[in-house]
Amino acid sequence: MEFADETEPARWKEPLVLRHCPNWLLLVGQFVTIIRDGVVVRRGIVDDVTPDQEALWIAQEGPEHRRLFERAYGFQAWVEQQTNSHPQNGSF
Repeated sequence: MEFADETEPARWKEPLVLRHCPNWLLLVGQFVTIIRDGVVVRRGIVDDVTPDQEALWIAQEGPEHRRLFERAYGFQAWVEQQTNSHPQNGSF
């Protein structure tokens, strides 16, 4: 899945590739895109994850409040990778 967002900083000069990350414990402190039914719902930094990985919180940023996303409701977490880079150690 590719995602290009012109509102992002100029450092992203090419489309980003989103990779699904089923292991939510790896995402604390990471910038993610939350997707449900193929629609981007929210983007932001993962603030916390429940030990069973069934829910995660995206941190408050600007006017956006801290928000809980539950796997049971179909939310998925995706990490971004520039198309010219490669996964480091395959952790996601």
